Amino acid sequence: MKLSILGSGRVAYSVARRAIAAGHEIVIGARDPSKIDRKKWVELPSVKFTSISEAGLGDVVLLAVPWEHVDHILEQIPTWDRRILIDATNPFVGNPLRLLDMGGQNASLLISKKVPGAAVVKAFNSIKMEIFDLGPKVKSGTRILFVSGDQRQAKERVIDFIESLGFKTIDLGGLAEGGLIQQAGGPLAGKDIILNESNS
Repeated sequence: MKLSILGSGRVAYSVARRAIAAGHEIVIGARDPSKIDRKKWVELPSVKFTSISEAGLGDVVLLAVPWEHVDHILEQIPTWDRRILIDATNPFVGNPLRLLDMGGQNASLLISKKVPGAAVVKAFNSIKMEIFDLGPKVKSGTRILFVSGDQRQAKERVIDFIESLGFKTIDLGGLAEGGLIQQAGGPLAGKDIILNESNS
């Protein structure tokens, strides 16, 4: 699968590295591709770098930018035409980072309102990247990633992608319910949950 990633930070690199190892193609979209630190990406020579607007034309796009940059990034992609947007963001702001008080609002529903026509799927946000980087296998078990979304076919495609990386998935249902419990501040955020397969 060809995956376009908006952003070039920790989440982008970690997902790209695991995806390339599984045989996927990665395109990184950045505000200024010429300013990306290519030394960081030297171990992933197949990665292609382009603009946000160009990367945003992909069939499957992963949003992996700081919360305070979301509006500026998504404004550069005016139409979606039912393409898939994987929302990996969490509402952290400031330096040092702090969790934004959302007043009980669902971050992914806010994202979905900014991308009319997109099939938004929440994923990759509830696991810490230092845990994700350890890989899917732990002794006799497999790490679980959570997924939520309202469009069944889009969600199934994202699930297939995640499982191609070696992880297991749990479908939390729609964005309104699932997105809220997996976003930062929710009960599943930051959890390292393992599916015990010792008896399988």
